[in-house]
Formats: sequence, structure tokens, C-alpha cells
Amino acid sequence: MNNIKHLLVSVNSSNIDTIRYTPSAQILIVHFHSGGVYRYSDVPVLEFQKLIAAESIGKHFAENIKMKYKYMALKAEQEKLVL
Repeated sequence: MNNIKHLLVSVNSSNIDTIRYTPSAQILIVHFHSGGVYRYSDVPVLEFQKLIAAESIGKHFAENIKMKYKYMALKAEQEKLVL
């Protein structure tokens, strides 16, 4: 993933709409169907890979990312500025 700037993945989840990941900065941005957008810092590439490969993305997110990594809520216009 060295040459990839950003990955944007539309996922099949009742809670999560899309996931954006920046490998070089280890930043994960999660867009929820509710409209919320959250930025998670220091998320390793392996954790991102496990997330998108999980049978239940929402469950994996809740159990392995949600409270484990530093995060902040973003407004839609902020999301474009942090990547």
C-alpha cells in the first residue's frame, strides 16, 4: 500500500456507509448512515484490512476500533481537509 494515497470503500453494513483509509498517515475515516463522520488516528494497515474483510464490519468496528484508537468527530467540510 506504499503508493496508495487513499482508499475509499463502500461497505455492506447497517450502520457504516463508507470507510476511507490513508495508509501513509494511518488515518481511518468512517462515514455512518446517520450522517456522522469520525476520524481515527494511528490505525495500522492490518487493522484496516481486517475491518474490510470482516464478516460483520459493524461488529468488528465496535469491538476492535471504536474505543481503541483516538478519534474525533468531523463535520463534512473538515473531512476533506484532513486527508
